[in-house]
Amino acid sequence: MRIRLFRQCRAAWRRAACGAMSLLALAGLGLAASHAQAQQADFPPVQQVAAVSAPQQSGPSPIEELERRLDQQAQEIQQLQTQLNGGGTQATAAAYISGAGVGTPDCPCGPDGLPMCQPAPAAAPCCTEVTNDKTALKAYWNYGLWFASTNDDFKVHVGGRIQFDPFNTFDVQKSVTNNTGHIGPFEDSSGFRRDRVRMEGTIYDSVDFVWEYDFATAMNPQNFQTVAGTKSQLLNGSSVFTGTGVTDANVTLKYLPYIGNLAVGSYLVPFSFDVLTSDRWMDFIERSAAFDAFVPGTNDANYTLGARAFDWNADKTLTYAASASFNNMWDGASGFDFGNDPMFVGRVTALPYYDASTDGRYLLHVGLDGCAQHCQADPLAVGGPDATQLRSRTALREYLSPLDPSVVSTGVIDGREQYTGGAELVAQYGPLLLQSEIFCSWVTDDNGSGGAGTDTLFFKGGYADLMYMLTGENRNYNRERAVFERIVPYEDYVRMPGEYGRACGWGAWQLGARYSYVDLDSMSVHGGVVNEFTAGLNWFLNPNLKFQFNYDYMFRDNEGVNAPSNGRINSLGTRMCLDF
Repeated sequence: MRIRLFRQCRAAWRRAACGAMSLLALAGLGLAASHAQAQQADFPPVQQVAAVSAPQQSGPSPIEELERRLDQQAQEIQQLQTQLNGGGTQATAAAYISGAGVGTPDCPCGPDGLPMCQPAPAAAPCCTEVTNDKTALKAYWNYGLWFASTNDDFKVHVGGRIQFDPFNTFDVQKSVTNNTGHIGPFEDSSGFRRDRVRMEGTIYDSVDFVWEYDFATAMNPQNFQTVAGTKSQLLNGSSVFTGTGVTDANVTLKYLPYIGNLAVGSYLVPFSFDVLTSDRWMDFIERSAAFDAFVPGTNDANYTLGARAFDWNADKTLTYAASASFNNMWDGASGFDFGNDPMFVGRVTALPYYDASTDGRYLLHVGLDGCAQHCQADPLAVGGPDATQLRSRTALREYLSPLDPSVVSTGVIDGREQYTGGAELVAQYGPLLLQSEIFCSWVTDDNGSGGAGTDTLFFKGGYADLMYMLTGENRNYNRERAVFERIVPYEDYVRMPGEYGRACGWGAWQLGARYSYVDLDSMSVHGGVVNEFTAGLNWFLNPNLKFQFNYDYMFRDNEGVNAPSNGRINSLGTRMCLDF
């Protein structure tokens, strides 16, 4: 680039010098001829000379023409020199856009983005903006620490989240049993549910990236195993199982033709409104029992490896997402199985109503989800390569999340293919919110006793949330991703210093109730039926910090293989959530 500009500048200097020398030579010849004629003729008086000469001057003199040409050459050289010195934006060969009315190598753009040739094309600016390699970033706070360039082509967010459960307690009715004994009683617990660092941003405007790592599960010093449908069992006092690892880690190419955006790496499956709404902004401490049983993913984490395409229409009333993922699960013996058992997931959403004047304070959202996958064994259960398992845990966590006991479980199903569907309905009317989803799942070629068969099993479930903001706020809706984002209180909680302290703001307060239903009984499979009721109170001190208080009542109805094991589970939990 600099060589090209240098050559242009050198060529301009040469043209200017040659033009100046030519004009000076012509001017000299003209003056010499005029002087010779003046010596051979009789000169009239001075007044007559002026009178006779004035009408003959119909154009600029050679000196004036020379000055004009020199000024034009100087302007061109100045423009080229500005580009050569890197004055803000550089126009490179890649920056030229072919076609009428735009910059070309023969008619480059100047520092102001306008064509340098005359006459100027009608369209302006004509050059693609290319930022210097060394770009200054400005730090600012937008519910987290961000760094951004002036034109937002480069942005980086450095932050994380802390989710600490100070106290979870359980009361399990002893009739809640499985084939090997009682599920309860659960242990009261305290620990970090999530403890993550996160980096995300944009580079060169057309590429997004995100990297997130979870440290929470490394803080449990024990080693557990889980048998399907039973309480987690302590093996020994070692710390073999840590469970830390990457959650979100992907790169997204933007502005692609036809598909819009393409993310490659580790990501949440595009299935379910509840899942795609970040756990930073969940209405309750944990997602519903129906989510637990039906939403596809890996090891109860709902993250998969693969590629995901997504986009939205011009007015952001329709969105789509589709992904192809591959099995990265551990089978407990031979290691991780990459490249087999693909899983295809898709989601489409629509906004039949959205009040743009209030930024979505009043809206109606609908969506459909689908998943097709080859059956694969649950890494926490024992099964063949053509097997699957559906299970659901309590509304609060007792141990490391993947190792929490299953309240209802199908056990290992020797099937071939699994198909799961879902439907979403979300309605917001100011501070009042209704959110609901239903799920269905089919498992093919099961004979109920192991090995391939001809039976197709059918399981179902769903949930409904009803939330109300006591202080009048509403959920913020992201129209490009079709999910909810953080709640921003009208006033933050602030306590001023003083003898007793004075509350200047109380933050935002939210009440909520949820009903969830899961049915894992089908033909010869008796996984159990669960009805779950959850009541919650959320206190948002500011946009980044909240406290949650949940009471959960779960009743399990399970006929079992040998004897009924019906019963109830009561639990009470608290959580502090900080994201930044």
